[in-house]
Amino acid sequence: MNEVNPIIQRNMRCIVMKVIESCYEMKKDTTEIRQIIDRKTCDMDKVIELALKYKDERTILMIRRKKGEIKECFRNLQSRSITCLNEIDKQNQNQNEEERKEKEEEITKMYEGIMEDLKEVSETFRLRDITRNEECVEVMKRCNEIMKRRNECYEEYKKVYREIVEIEISNIPIKEGIEFCCKITEGVLLRMVLSDLIKQSQSKLTMYKTLQMISNEQLNQTIQQHNKELKKGIITTKECVVCHKEKDELINVFGCGHSYHSTCLKSSGICLECNHLMT
Repeated sequence: MNEVNPIIQRNMRCIVMKVIESCYEMKKDTTEIRQIIDRKTCDMDKVIELALKYKDERTILMIRRKKGEIKECFRNLQSRSITCLNEIDKQNQNQNEEERKEKEEEITKMYEGIMEDLKEVSETFRLRDITRNEECVEVMKRCNEIMKRRNECYEEYKKVYREIVEIEISNIPIKEGIEFCCKITEGVLLRMVLSDLIKQSQSKLTMYKTLQMISNEQLNQTIQQHNKELKKGIITTKECVVCHKEKDELINVFGCGHSYHSTCLKSSGICLECNHLMT
């Protein structure tokens, strides 16, 4: 397959950057920008510069995630969750009903963005030392706090929160999973995530038992087959096929299991019994 001309490649990157910049300037939904980044090859560092300029935290996080920068991803989410809590406080202080409603929509969009990004980060990295990742613990605690302050959205947010917890504890021992759950939440929600953890553990145990059963069956089949092969070189009768006396002298054994005294066997290469040469 022919390689893409480097000049064309460079020009394409420039065009993509111009498209992204124009999206920002026209104040388009940043979802469109992230879709462009996902589909096209572009200079990630330059995109981050643009995203920082226009304070597009979600796009910054997406690039950090693609580059495998775990700590930066959780710091991004931590900063956004703090901002979200601050915005809730401002909303509660606002007396104007119209402004309160507008702020509420803004907070909803902000929080849903945090939860969506947190889920993607959790699925991407699946950390094995999640209990020691303080940034992740803090993000989960703040997301829980936001849920508690927004009672009207609690049920909807709770489902997503539990899904994220399930992803985060999927690769760690149950003891560490319990420790993590106790760090990030409490009360009814803690009971729910612990119940999810138990179900997840039971599901894993069932899977391990099934795999063990399949493995044992395959092992038994292998052993049986191996024993069949071994029998080909084992003496299957106590007497010499020719003289029918006990084999108390040097003997010859064929793969078929028939054996002969050396003195009784006139042919050195074949089994007399199997080749119908017995007289």
